[in-house]
Amino acid sequence: MSQTLVTAPTAKPVTLSEVKKHLRVTANDDDKLINSLITAATELAEIYTWRRFITQTWDYFLNDFDYVNTLPYGQLQSVTSVKYYDSSNAQQTIANTVYDVVTDSDPGRVNLAYSQTWPYVYDRENAVEIRFVCGYGAASAVPEPIKSAIKIKIELLYGNLFPNERDQLEMTYESLLTPYRIMTFC
Repeated sequence: MSQTLVTAPTAKPVTLSEVKKHLRVTANDDDKLINSLITAATELAEIYTWRRFITQTWDYFLNDFDYVNTLPYGQLQSVTSVKYYDSSNAQQTIANTVYDVVTDSDPGRVNLAYSQTWPYVYDRENAVEIRFVCGYGAASAVPEPIKSAIKIKIELLYGNLFPNERDQLEMTYESLLTPYRIMTFC
């Protein structure tokens, strides 16, 4: 199983001004650094939770179909297509009547529809490709505990902190993110 980013998010869960306010930074000297820390802290939080926070499109690859195909990253919005390599090793697109998309569970799934069968799949790596859209939506839809955790991680990366402050902030960071972890893929 592997995945490839198709369309990246157009925003970050937290803005430069929100982070500067959190850090109590008023000057613009470190804006470039803080922006890079926003990117790093967001990626670390996404890795920890196995989620993607802002709407984005991914391709998920499997070697064969399962009756239930659980998709990574949570907050499944939609499935754009399901493709596979047929017995002639030619890529085909499956009609959306063959499968059901389950968006009301987390993580989302692509299930075989009632009285349908998956087609024969050529024996090769990444024979099945599921393109899907995931994420909470815009930055305003990202839960506040996740945004707070990202700001705390930036504080850890940016600041000169005493060891006991670091430990407390790290525990707070994990406490804020743990309820959002998808354990299926961790």
